[in-house]
Amino acid sequence: MAVMAEAPRGQLWNASRQCAWLVAVLIGGASVPACGLLHQSERHEQTTGSARPLDGSDPVADRPPGLSEFASYPRRPGEVVRRAENGPLAIPAPVSSGSSQPETPELPQPVGGATTTGTPTEPALLPCWTTGHATMPDPPLLAAVRAHIEGKPERALQAVAMLETDNQDFVLALLPILSSGAAIHWRKDPASAAELAGQLQALAERLEGFAALRLGTVAFCHPVHGYRRYEPWPANIPYRPGDLAQLYIEVSNINGQPAKGPRGETWLIQAQASVRICDAKGQTVAMPDPADPRQRVTVMRFEEKRYTRGPVRDYYLLCAFPVPEQPGVYTATVEVSDARGRRSAPSSPVEFRVATP
Repeated sequence: MAVMAEAPRGQLWNASRQCAWLVAVLIGGASVPACGLLHQSERHEQTTGSARPLDGSDPVADRPPGLSEFASYPRRPGEVVRRAENGPLAIPAPVSSGSSQPETPELPQPVGGATTTGTPTEPALLPCWTTGHATMPDPPLLAAVRAHIEGKPERALQAVAMLETDNQDFVLALLPILSSGAAIHWRKDPASAAELAGQLQALAERLEGFAALRLGTVAFCHPVHGYRRYEPWPANIPYRPGDLAQLYIEVSNINGQPAKGPRGETWLIQAQASVRICDAKGQTVAMPDPADPRQRVTVMRFEEKRYTRGPVRDYYLLCAFPVPEQPGVYTATVEVSDARGRRSAPSSPVEFRVATP
């Protein structure tokens, strides 16, 4: 009976020592090798099969504190075992029987002088770690917006000083628009919304002088009364040989220049529309030259010169030409350029038909 009672106690004794080693590693004590769980005597016990003495004595626990040439391990949960700087590992002294509460283990401290707070059972906040790099400055646009919001216009000027002159003017003109747009109520304050729309249009007009030309609607029509005031040519009605087709072209970002007109106008717009006609096989069709109908050209060029009372945002061109004499399906492709050499991208092909006489 004595042997049967002794076996469970030995198993519990080994389990408690393994748990103690795990607690020591998790808490942050010195690194304890896994083989440290087994003392030399225990390794001999496992290999030889000899049992612990029946009187309950523990040859390892009864050993006085001293030095071990193999490994060091904690005697109880919560105890921290640290390696000495020089020499073999020190085996901690056994706990006196009069102490019922284990000592509070020492928590590892982070590098850099930061300290942790809390008890071993309560997680503490992680310290703030610094990389040692200098804080990167804000980009010019972000710095200018922040300075404008803080009411420091001189700092906004300094922030955009590294930009090109045109970009500086654009950013400085846009900052008050952004500030107003973020504060007004669009539906409740129509007057402020109109003022803001005027500021945006003025800023857009400044950009139009640098923007490429853009084509809007390109369509065959008859008649034409003005910008977006025309009657489209019916798609189910073909032209007859000798008919005069009218091609309506909308163009934006077109800019002019100050000039005195014959009737007191103050602005001059000059543009050129290039029209190419192709047949159903994609082959270019020779057409009469608008400047000299006796000549045949692959691209018809229509010059436009118009005086106005000021800059015009909505502009259109009207190109009239005789349709091809051969019946068939044709397409027209358009490009527009201005006096400053700016060009638009080619338009999508616009289809029209020519029937037999």
